[in-house]
Amino acid sequence: MQTLKSWFSIIFIIGLIPTLYAETNAKVDPEVIDRIEEMGKYLRSLKKFEVESNFTFEIATEDNQKFSYPGKLHYKVKRPNKLFAELKSDHKQRQYYYDGTSMTIYDPKSKFYGQIAAPETIDELMEEIEENYKIILPLEDLFDWGTDKAPTDKISMATYIGESKINNIEVEQFVIRQGNIDWQLWVKKGDEPIPQKIIYTAIDDQVRPQFSAELKWTLDPKIKTNDFEFKPPKGSYKIEINPPEGDAVAKQKVSP
Repeated sequence: MQTLKSWFSIIFIIGLIPTLYAETNAKVDPEVIDRIEEMGKYLRSLKKFEVESNFTFEIATEDNQKFSYPGKLHYKVKRPNKLFAELKSDHKQRQYYYDGTSMTIYDPKSKFYGQIAAPETIDELMEEIEENYKIILPLEDLFDWGTDKAPTDKISMATYIGESKINNIEVEQFVIRQGNIDWQLWVKKGDEPIPQKIIYTAIDDQVRPQFSAELKWTLDPKIKTNDFEFKPPKGSYKIEINPPEGDAVAKQKVSP
């Protein structure tokens, strides 16, 4: 799972303390679990989609300082075996192409790219690159809720906060704790339970760094086959992608 904080004014926090304290004591709300499972099931049912996101990623230093990196994330997906992802931030730029037979990772800044043989489906790809290369694409865990990778019976807290709007879309807000991660999810109301905003908080870190993102979805995008095919730009260089070893494992993980 990915980790990572938005800030509220002191007056706003003080106003919410009595209500939130009472609600979070409810522990696991089964209706929230049902809604989260519906979200995961709905997302996995989408045959194709496009999602764009503006995010903020916090990094904690050894002396407990935090630095924030803003960025953008863009996905194009056509199930079962086509994916394009682009990550742009002050920290990193990457493009990921999966055409059903291979996956290419390209760094536009250095013009280096590498390719690996890939399995036949997106789900298998995600598992393989995480297991063998320690690569975890941002937001991929949204598709795992209710599956063996993220079983909802491991959730230790699930609370319904209330209704609000994100970009004029009516949403329901939930707070969830699973392992060392606190989630806040704003999920669209109705028959299309799509997450409109997410915040992950790492609660096992004393400075509690966060990843927060607003999501803009297109459920019937115009997608072309060559959107998923990598063509090496002029002046680019091919390099080998090798499984990380030892201390290199943590350094190889994909983060914004």
